Amino acid sequence: MSNTIKIKATKATKAQLNSFARQALNGTLPDMPAAWECLNCDGTGKGSKRSDIETRKVTTPACSCWHFGYIKFAGFMADGQARFTIISKGNGKLPFWALSILPGFTCPGAGDCLVIKLAAAVSVGHKSSKVKDGWCYSFKAWRYPAAFFRQLQNTILIDTTAGRQQIMAEFHKLPQGATYRHLVDGDFRDAGHMSFFFRMLMSRPDVKAYGYSKSWPLFLDWAASGKPIPGNYVLNLSGGSKYGDDMADEMRQLVNADGLPVVRDSFLALPVSHKMPAGGKLSADWRAWAAELRQTAAAAGMPNVWPCPGKCGDCAGGVGVNIHACGSLNFNMPVVIGIH
Repeated sequence: MSNTIKIKATKATKAQLNSFARQALNGTLPDMPAAWECLNCDGTGKGSKRSDIETRKVTTPACSCWHFGYIKFAGFMADGQARFTIISKGNGKLPFWALSILPGFTCPGAGDCLVIKLAAAVSVGHKSSKVKDGWCYSFKAWRYPAAFFRQLQNTILIDTTAGRQQIMAEFHKLPQGATYRHLVDGDFRDAGHMSFFFRMLMSRPDVKAYGYSKSWPLFLDWAASGKPIPGNYVLNLSGGSKYGDDMADEMRQLVNADGLPVVRDSFLALPVSHKMPAGGKLSADWRAWAAELRQTAAAAGMPNVWPCPGKCGDCAGGVGVNIHACGSLNFNMPVVIGIH
């Protein structure tokens, strides 16, 4: 038992964060919303001292609130020096190095993933056909202040020479032969983005990079101009695109600087009745959920798909054989995940 005092957590809404991001991208630091004021740390990131009655130990826990995030981001806006990790190591679900930028703001190819229109909303499980928000998973990261501010910081860094130098410097710190997921959140916004990121990837050919994109016209225009696509980058055609099957087929014909295909296959989100169960791909509940997903895919004309078990790195393969499906050109079938 401890005498810890519970203090109401700071909160932010999606609409609030969208407005904040728009202003920051235009070079203005918005005022901090009153709801972000933290009485626990007062923006210092250090929580109040707490004593445990049984052990008599006194600790000052870290506080990862919106107030502290705002103070750090304000410092970044003042001098342009990153305050949040640019390229992060990942976690138990994603054990690779990864870079994220803002979703939505950088996604010119986004379709239903960003905005579901009219009857399409019902088809993916919403009760009302007037639902506007799509099923983009990246916005879920906005529950965490550090994730939102990291995405926003990195998006701003890309647009300046000094910022790009910081990103490049962090990329060059990756271990030899590292696996790197490019743009966990966000997409290639324009040709400038693509030029910088491709140059970055080609500067470290030992890094095994992969990613997902709906910015297909940028890839096609890039290839048509005769510019090389990095040989160490594997692309998954991301579902929810506003472009059709004909353009997807064009994308599948692209080859990289090594003469190999650029596109592995597609990564699609399909309607399913419930959330992916815990327990991993060997559990009976997951196998039943995967069977439902395969049935949905078959009904859509895709008889051979691989349901994503939610943990990258060893998601496919058999006993003693682990395959990172989305990062392997040899795994040429659609990977599917459920929308619930």
